[in-house]
Amino acid sequence: MNHSKKAGAKVGGVPCVTKSISGFRIITDPPTYITDTPGIIVPRIEDPIDGMKFCACNIIRDGIVELEIVCDFILFYLNKQRVYTYVKRYDLPDKLPCD
Repeated sequence: MNHSKKAGAKVGGVPCVTKSISGFRIITDPPTYITDTPGIIVPRIEDPIDGMKFCACNIIRDGIVELEIVCDFILFYLNKQRVYTYVKRYDLPDKLPCD
């Protein structure tokens, strides 16, 4: 792998930025390389709950599922687990959310 000192991986705060495999030498002695590869995800997500969890973790690119639906899922999941710390964190009214 021959790269100039200015070479680098294209990065971004969203999924689907890396399109191909690339490598970069980061240390000369001993020779140490980093390999950047696209993420791997199954082409079809059978379980909608798994799909929503992927969306909540920003594993699936924006626009596939509307942001409001992802937020609603996160709140539903937190409420189902009886995790209400977000109520205090965001200074919401004292009334506990519905399960």
